[in-house]
Amino acid sequence: MPRPRAAAAAILFFAAMLASAALAAPPPAAAPARAVVPIGWQDLRPAPVEDVDDPFAAMPDEQIEMLRLLVRAGVLEARGFPVTDDARRWRADLERKLTAQGVDVDALLARRDAIIAARRTAAEAGVAALDGQDIRLAGYLLPVAMLGDRVSEFLLVPTPGACSHASQPPPNQLVRVRPAQPQPATGPYAPASIRGTLRLRLEERSVHAIDGEITVTSTYAIDDAIVDFPALGADASPRIPSAGAADASPRHAAIDPAR
Repeated sequence: MPRPRAAAAAILFFAAMLASAALAAPPPAAAPARAVVPIGWQDLRPAPVEDVDDPFAAMPDEQIEMLRLLVRAGVLEARGFPVTDDARRWRADLERKLTAQGVDVDALLARRDAIIAARRTAAEAGVAALDGQDIRLAGYLLPVAMLGDRVSEFLLVPTPGACSHASQPPPNQLVRVRPAQPQPATGPYAPASIRGTLRLRLEERSVHAIDGEITVTSTYAIDDAIVDFPALGADASPRIPSAGAADASPRHAAIDPAR
């Protein structure tokens, strides 16, 4: 019967035409590469919010010192240190002096705790618009984890000595870096430029720094990062963050039982 044969031939003809058209068509265009945005450390800080009311700002140094002594004595007692009668009289005398000067000790110390909590929250806050962006950021690398004789994880910090013999930056001035390939051990604070996808990811871990074991909290992270050594030219040198509300040393911080 000729009709089925003719139909089969027509089907084969059209299939061949479609295949040749597919082979002749250009390959689909590749997705454009995402632009890498150079940023500085100040770009990692959110826009400042109105600072909390700080009753300690205008207090005389003498009152700040008396409050500090009271806090320290209370902490020692809470830790089980023996309290003598002389120590109790001394504390009562300090409280009487402050009360006579119009200072409500309990209310002030409660306010101090609220200020510390608010400023800690501000120090940990990240910039939401940067989450998921491909960025380049220059700084200094502090190794925190090893894989054999190579470094598998760093903290990127804005200044040499940060988190060690210098003060610890606020969390939103620290980036936890996991390189795509473990890097040669270069010692602490090697200058470098980091490229990769920035993530807002609050993390806390114990780090062995020059001064011993410390706990470090970081707001940002980059996984599978590209690490360039050295890469600190005129256009890529670390931009030193200016002091802000999150990392300043306000007067309430002087009331520290460890001092």
